[in-house]
Amino acid sequence: MRLDYAFVAIMLATSFFTRSGASHETRPDRLRYAVFNEDGTPNLLWGEHVMEYEQTLLRPIFFEEMERMEPTWVKVHEAVGLQMDFELCIEQTADGFFLRLIQRWLEDLAEGRPRWSLRERMMG
Repeated sequence: MRLDYAFVAIMLATSFFTRSGASHETRPDRLRYAVFNEDGTPNLLWGEHVMEYEQTLLRPIFFEEMERMEPTWVKVHEAVGLQMDFELCIEQTADGFFLRLIQRWLEDLAEGRPRWSLRERMMG
C-alpha cells in the first residue's frame, strides 16, 4: 500500500497526532473539575484534558510505528511543520495576542537561528 505522505502528514499534523501538542503527563482527576459551568451547561474541560492525556501517551507510540512502517512519512511530516507554522503565523497576526511571539519566531527564522515550532510555543 502506498501512502500520499504529504496528505497524511498534513491531516495528522492538524489533528491530534502532532509531535508536540497539548499534553498532560498525569491523568486528570475528575474530582478537581466542576460538573457544570456557571451558566448551567455541562463542563467539558475534564473530557478534553483526558483526551489530551491519552494523546500524550499515544503520541510517541504513533511516531515510532510510523517511523518503522514508513520512514519517509516522518520526514515529510516534519517538513510540513514549517508550513503549518507559517499558516498559524498568518492566522494569529490579526489577533495581536501572540504578536511578540510571532515577531520573535520570524526574526529567528530570518536570521537562521535554530527553528522552534510556533505552534508548540502557542500551545504552551
